[in-house]
Amino acid sequence: MRLLFVEDEPDLREVLKKQLQSSGYSVDACGDGLEALDYMQLTAYDAIILDIMLPGLDGLSVLQKMRTAGDKTPVLLLTARGSVEDRVAGLDLGADDYLVKPFAFDELVARLRVLLRRSSGQVSNVLRCGDLEMVTQMMYLPPNELKSIYNYQNWDYMNQLTFSSILPFKIGKWWSSRLSLSAILKHDKASHYFDAPFDRKQWTGIGIWNNTFTLSQKPDIKIELSAFGQTKGIQGSYTIKPMGKTDAAIRYTFLNQAASIQLRLNDIFNSMNPYTTIRNGVQIADMSVKRNQRSLTLSFSYKFKGFKEKEVKEIDTQRFGL
Repeated sequence: MRLLFVEDEPDLREVLKKQLQSSGYSVDACGDGLEALDYMQLTAYDAIILDIMLPGLDGLSVLQKMRTAGDKTPVLLLTARGSVEDRVAGLDLGADDYLVKPFAFDELVARLRVLLRRSSGQVSNVLRCGDLEMVTQMMYLPPNELKSIYNYQNWDYMNQLTFSSILPFKIGKWWSSRLSLSAILKHDKASHYFDAPFDRKQWTGIGIWNNTFTLSQKPDIKIELSAFGQTKGIQGSYTIKPMGKTDAAIRYTFLNQAASIQLRLNDIFNSMNPYTTIRNGVQIADMSVKRNQRSLTLSFSYKFKGFKEKEVKEIDTQRFGL
């Protein structure tokens, strides 16, 4: 089982990552909300452990972006906030469970096991029972009728090999950037798909480039520009044409970094619309999805004062049951 652990406190992140790995999990870890979204774009996770208080983008905003994009990966929220309102807000946004700090490591693992059991038993496009193979929705064109049949069929398997790298860099105080690159070799095979079996392999490249430009420090005004691109890919007998998108935002931070206003335009060119083709024997089809993905949002956030972070030279792991 592969997990993503998002926690901004370095000592706690490393301790829990090692303990989770010792418990048999494969774990990726990061400490920033925007970086977490990059990881999710590049890798499919079985569950995500997500802290609420994160730099870059807070955990609730990360969760909201996931659910808005249709990502149903189970999420366990970690929070130092004990109020009922905060916990309800996380659950309403789509969290599957939560833990209030401090917590025992055994409880964390127990809650993870529950989430993973729930996700493996839910109705989805992936079914697992013992070593049962891959199942997903496909389109089939009957040779004697002019119609399309959308159905779920069992595949032999879907294998995926991924190589990923994240390259951060900065130029002075005015440009901060992070480039995430991934190369994926995918192999889809179905030996008994009606009269149109397939056995396909395809390399796909994915790139994500996030940039923050500081226009002014006083007043604090920043522009964020991000781009996503994907080369040709496959899903069963489908060929997915290259696609990508560009997002932009301008953010003004004031009141001693406590308040900020942000105007964001997602998918500026409305280009994140997949175009798929099928060329598999007598199965010939072209599908072009046209929908308005572009969105403009205006948001305001305020960080209430009164919290002072305590300096800790050495982390107390006893409170986590370690």
